[in-house]
Formats: sequence, structure tokens, C-alpha cells
Amino acid sequence: MTESQTATLPMTVTAPLTMAQRAQVLNLVRRTARAEILPRFRKLSTHEVATKTGIHDLVTEADKGAEAMLARALQAMFPHALIVGEEHASENPEIIKKIPEAEMCITIDPVDGTWNYAKGLPLFGVMLSILRFGTPVYGMLYDPMVNDFITAAAGNPTELVMPRNLRRPVRTSQGGTIEDLVGFVPLALVPEDKRGQMAATFPRFARVTSLRCACHEARMVASGNADFVLFGKLTPWDQPAGAIAIQQAGGHVAMLDGSDYRADTATGYLLAASDAATWGRLRDLFSFLLETA
Repeated sequence: MTESQTATLPMTVTAPLTMAQRAQVLNLVRRTARAEILPRFRKLSTHEVATKTGIHDLVTEADKGAEAMLARALQAMFPHALIVGEEHASENPEIIKKIPEAEMCITIDPVDGTWNYAKGLPLFGVMLSILRFGTPVYGMLYDPMVNDFITAAAGNPTELVMPRNLRRPVRTSQGGTIEDLVGFVPLALVPEDKRGQMAATFPRFARVTSLRCACHEARMVASGNADFVLFGKLTPWDQPAGAIAIQQAGGHVAMLDGSDYRADTATGYLLAASDAATWGRLRDLFSFLLETA
């Protein structure tokens, strides 16, 4: 978290959970995956998959069941917290307006990468973040298939938490020139009139792709296995956990126009990179996204 972010908040922002509470949250997410997500994987019936905004924006019974289980338990653990789950907020978008004033807001993406999950691809995750007045102070990115987490809290290094509570710190890569970089760009989420310009940048990279899963894209950058990720659709549940995980692992995270990222930001582009120098090179390359007609 930057000094400018901290200076604008109503009170000092600190990591919101004790170690015991963090363990409780991780155990809850594991239980939820075992109860609601993994039993349905590759077993979904047609009536258990529905569309939201279009055929590529799906919701399943696993999303709904997992979010309900997580939201109930988290509200019991933290009675005064504002709980913002993707599925509830999709039907009740006015709840997002409460985020900037909430001393403690917990956001939930119960199955990130729902399209992958619904199509039987084992590349999906669970994301949870804690916000203070819209600023991420804790993030958790869980891979149910491998049963490990990447977690980060303000003031603490990012960690990989494995089964049996084995832990090790993770760090972002050393970055480099554009030609050396591996990263993630959501071409389908770039405005149609700029997709040609965006696609023209791809040959310059060592590799650029999309996993259709913000959880795993952020995990890859935080752990040094990729160099950057550009987000083109901003929601309070898709980016906050990854943003703080990458930041606390040594990366640089900011809006493409250089402004600080807040979880209630709904427009623009969020760029996360392995370090500030690499972020700057990518910002210059992608600056055409900020141009208006």
C-alpha cells in the first residue's frame, strides 16, 4: 500500500486479521471447496449452468452454493463486516456503493474462472479479499485442485500456504524488456476499436495469453512465473486479492493512468507487473488504451 493511499483514509490501515483468524478463513475456504465446488466439477447438469450477461459469462450452482456457505460463515466470524459476493452483487449492484465507507469489507469470488470450471478445465480458484475503505489489506487466492493458497496482508510478505500448513514466501520476477516478458492480456475485454492495436503488441512479448481466470493469472505474477497482468474489466471481487498479493510480493500495481487502485473502481485498466520499471515500460506500450476518440 502506498503512502498516498494511506493518507486519504479515515484511519490508519493495518492488517485486519490475527494469525488465528487467517487460519479460520483458510480452513473455511477449504471446507467450502470440498462441500460445494469439487463435488460438482465435471458433473454439472445443463440446468446447473446459466448465463449472466452473455454466453461467455456463466454462473453455476457451485458458484451460488460456495458463495452462500462462505458469506454465512464470514458474517458470523465478522458480524460488522460488509460482505460483497459476486453472485449477490450481480443481482444487487447497489451494495458496491457501500464499499468506500466500509471499515471492513470482505469480497468473495466463489469460483473464479467459472467458464473454465463449467467446461471441465481444472483451472479455477476461489478469491477473497478484505478491504478497508476500499483499499485491499488482505488477499487470498486458493487453488482447490492443488489445495494451496497464495495469501498476502498489508505489511507482510506474500506467502504460498501448502497442505499441512507448510509455508514459503513468494516473490515476483525480475521483469525486463518487453521482448523478455510473459504476461496476460484479456483481448476480448479490450474495446473493439482498439483490439487491433492491442493484438499488434503481442509479437513483441516472449509470450502473452489469457487463462480466463484472474486468480491464476495473479498467482502466476505474484510467484514470479509470469511478469505482468492487465485487467480490462474491474470488479470488487476479481482484482483486490491479486493486487495485494502481487504488491506484497514485490510487484508494482496501479491503474494504467498512474492513479492508485481501489477495489470500488469500476472503469479503466489495472496493470500489475513484477516491478516499477517493468510496469512503466508496459504502461508506455499500452498507453493507446487511454486515448479517447
